[in-house]
Amino acid sequence: MPITAATSSLQQLLAWSLKLKLPMLQRCLLAIALVLGVAFAREAFGPDFLPFLFFIPVVTGIALVLGAVPGLLAGAVSAAASLLSYIVAHGHPTYERIGSTALYALVLAGLVVCAATLRSMFEQLHERSEVRELANAELAHRLKNQLAVVQSIVAQSLRSENVDPAVRSTVSQRLIALGAASNILTQTSWSGGDMETLCHDVLGHKADPCRLRLSGQSTELQGRIVMPMALALHELATNAAKYGALSNTSGIIHLHWTVARSERGDRFRLIWREAGGPPVIPPTREGFGTKLVQTSLASYCGGDVTVRFPQDGMVFELDAPASVTLKDYA
Repeated sequence: MPITAATSSLQQLLAWSLKLKLPMLQRCLLAIALVLGVAFAREAFGPDFLPFLFFIPVVTGIALVLGAVPGLLAGAVSAAASLLSYIVAHGHPTYERIGSTALYALVLAGLVVCAATLRSMFEQLHERSEVRELANAELAHRLKNQLAVVQSIVAQSLRSENVDPAVRSTVSQRLIALGAASNILTQTSWSGGDMETLCHDVLGHKADPCRLRLSGQSTELQGRIVMPMALALHELATNAAKYGALSNTSGIIHLHWTVARSERGDRFRLIWREAGGPPVIPPTREGFGTKLVQTSLASYCGGDVTVRFPQDGMVFELDAPASVTLKDYA
C-alpha cells in the first residue's frame, strides 16, 4: 500500500511538471535558485556536517521535475557550493575534500540521468495517452454520427412501410441505448464500463432520477458485457414504463448489484425490483424485449436469469460468474 501511494504521488508530480511548459532558461534559473536556497540553509550546520546529503534529494527532484539539463546544472552548483563553503571556513580545500566532492558530482550525475530518463519515459507515455484520448474522442464522435444515420435510415424505412409509430419509437430508443453504451466504451478504449454510469446513462432517458434507487459497489463490466447490459436495462425500463412501476406517477425502481462469494466462486448479482406500480399481471407470452433480456444477457454473462411477477412488482435477477462479467475478475 505505501508503495502504491508513493507511485501515485510520483505520477501526479510528473503530470503536474509536464503542464508547467517552462522555457529552458527559466528551468535552469529555478534549479540554481533552489540549490542556492538549500546551500544557505545548510550553512547553519557548518561546512563539515553532511556536506552533500542535503543536496541529493533536491537535485534528483529537480532532474525529475525540470529535466536533465537543469538537473546536471543543479548538481554542478551544489558541488561548487559545498566546496566553497569549506574554503570559506578553512581557507583552502584538502585533497580528501576535493576527491569526495568529485565523487559526489559523479554519483549525482548518475542519479540525475536516471531521474531524467524516468521523466522522459513518463512524458512519452503521457503523450501516447493524450493521442489515445484524442482517438477515442474522434471514434466516439464518429460512432454518434453513424448511429444517428442508422437511426434516421431505420426511421425513414419504417415510416415508408407504414409501420406502427410505437414500433418505430421502440427501435429508436434501442439505438439510443446502444449509443449510451458506446459512449462509455470509448472512454475506456472499449475495455470496460462502469456499472453505475451505464445505469444513469441508459435509464436517464426512461425515468426521472428520483424514481430510480441505484445501489451497488464500484463495479466495472467487461467490454463485451456493456452492450447487452445496456439493452437489457433499456428493455426492463421500457417494460416498466408500459406495464410496471414507471407506468404511473408513484412507482419506483430498485436496482442493486453486488459481488458475493459462493460455492461456485465469486458471483455478480444484479436485482431489478419494481414497487409502487399497478398490480402485476404475468404476461401470457414473451416479447422480443423479454427474450433479449433473458436469453441474450444470460448467454453473454454465462449466468442465470430469473424473472418473477409478484403482485407488488416485477423482480428481475441476474446471477453470473464475476470472472465472465467483471473486468477486475477477468
